[in-house]
Amino acid sequence: MKLKFSLFALLLLSPLIQAAEQTTVNNSQAVADQLQQSQVSKTAEQGQLWGLSGEDYQRYRQLMEGPRGTQSPGLDPLTVLGIEAGATPSAKSTLNNGLNRSLPARRKS
Repeated sequence: MKLKFSLFALLLLSPLIQAAEQTTVNNSQAVADQLQQSQVSKTAEQGQLWGLSGEDYQRYRQLMEGPRGTQSPGLDPLTVLGIEAGATPSAKSTLNNGLNRSLPARRKS
């Protein structure tokens, strides 16, 4: 008799337990999505301070987490990206755009 009752209770409670687990998974995913969006926004803002796109600033951060950051921990984003990029036209353009935005305007005499 107890076995039948236990099986019956298990059958009734099983959907409730699954629903609760699914809600927990959905909430965890929502929190993770919000955190990721916050990090993307923060990266974009930091990149704008240097005249860089969020993608370029993210690349700088990735480079600084590797050997470049170990060898030269105090380098700014423009220098790191310039060193890493070499002499490709798009790299020069990115570097020049960033430098033009970050340097004070020069007076022409």
